[in-house]
Amino acid sequence: MRRSSGDSQRSCNRRIRKGDGASPTSGGLAGAGRAGQLYTGHCVIRLMDNTIVYRDDETSITTVYFATPSDADLEAYLATGESLRVAGGFTLDGLGGWFINGVDGDPSAVVGIGLPLMRLLISRAGLSIAALWAANPVTYGR
Repeated sequence: MRRSSGDSQRSCNRRIRKGDGASPTSGGLAGAGRAGQLYTGHCVIRLMDNTIVYRDDETSITTVYFATPSDADLEAYLATGESLRVAGGFTLDGLGGWFINGVDGDPSAVVGIGLPLMRLLISRAGLSIAALWAANPVTYGR
């Protein structure tokens, strides 16, 4: 994890794709067989009596390695429309996941919220995950 530059408000839930432009949908097969970096920024703002008492932000970097799909597989994927409904043109947990060879870093940051990064920020705010769970109970079929 690397410290982001700028203030917390600018880095809240920001996603920036950087690198060689790798994406399964960029120019047909242009991203195939390559890697791209996803920068994910999160921030935590803690309020007490409607006053900000703590603010912190951080950015994580995850490298995604793309496969080289056949022309038929790529066309079939594009025909689903998934690439137009998701950030970056692919998802790990959807149909695009079939064309991902690997991930270095936090896979949860690619799918959505980066759990390790949020755990760090929450801890820095003086809170614990267990305390948050206790204050906001979730029941599963009980």
